[in-house]
Amino acid sequence: MIRAIKHNGFKGPSELFCMEWTPRKGFYFVTFEGHVKRGKDEVDADEIDPNNAQV
Repeated sequence: MIRAIKHNGFKGPSELFCMEWTPRKGFYFVTFEGHVKRGKDEVDADEIDPNNAQV
C-alpha cells in the first residue's frame, strides 16, 4: 500500500482522507481537499457518478 501511495505522488497515508482498492480499477486516493486520484487520472469529487457508488 505504501508503495502505491508513493507511486501516485503522495508522501504517505497522512496526506490522504481515504484510499480504496477496487478490482480491475486499482487504487483510488482522496485528499483532504477533495481531490480524487485514480492512477494517472485526477478528477474532482463532483465528477464521480453517485449512481456508481457501492453500498
